[in-house]
Amino acid sequence: MDEERATQQLPVCRAAGVVLTRAVPGRANILKITEQLRRTGWAIDDQGSIEATSGPWTIMFRPMPLPTELAAKESPNEGVIQVWVTGKCYRS
Repeated sequence: MDEERATQQLPVCRAAGVVLTRAVPGRANILKITEQLRRTGWAIDDQGSIEATSGPWTIMFRPMPLPTELAAKESPNEGVIQVWVTGKCYRS
């Protein structure tokens, strides 16, 4: 079986998380992050949402203000970057 066909049969892996930021991040902040990924071979798509892709892996970034219900608890942070990662799982 060729590698591409074998990869297509692997289960999808997903992970999500947030990174707290002192200030509310903007598009420019995310593009700085993705520029580092681009330098290491990731393809960057910044049409609408900002995504980085390498092989079967995709990272999606969404900058936003810290939700009101978390503002007091997470002070002095004012923003978050939501991150979603999807790809193909396999045993190493």
